[in-house]
Amino acid sequence: MNISLPVRISFAVLSAIVVGLVVTFISDGGVFGSLPLYALAGLAFATGVLLPYLKNGNKKLLRATGLVSASAVSFYCAVWLALESPIAGDNWLSFTAASLVGAAIVMVASVSIVPIRNSLAFVLLGLFAAVVGGPITLATLPTDGLPMFTGYATWHTLICLAIYFGTPSTAAGANFSAWLTRKAPGNG
Repeated sequence: MNISLPVRISFAVLSAIVVGLVVTFISDGGVFGSLPLYALAGLAFATGVLLPYLKNGNKKLLRATGLVSASAVSFYCAVWLALESPIAGDNWLSFTAASLVGAAIVMVASVSIVPIRNSLAFVLLGLFAAVVGGPITLATLPTDGLPMFTGYATWHTLICLAIYFGTPSTAAGANFSAWLTRKAPGNG
């Protein structure tokens, strides 16, 4: 599926809006740990960011289910790390760790399930997206109103860009990977 970058970013932002709405309506009343929350958030993220990479072929529905499941697990792990783990709290460390784990899960899933090719650029851009996305998500709390949607949209867009420019499976990713390799120390 050949989707332009602006359309991919639009999908990522739309998926973030859906996740924000899901969090707003399902987490009300202390059920933030509910299965529907993680399932719907995973479905929204996977639909907006990961599923556009799936091509028709063998076991497409099964692979799509795997991407949705990985996205739900990613969101669960990120929420747990940021809000419930021993390092949890309104601090940059817990949100950065949450973002790193969440990004690692969805990016490994995209390589394993889609499959797309990874590269040094894929890893570096994924790390950048996670390290920037976590503190931005923290800065957009409390979890209501426009700031929450901005935090989710930023994170989803950063991961979208990391995958798009990081994988040699896209023309932009192949070009970026080649440029990065030429600029690496020892490569002149």
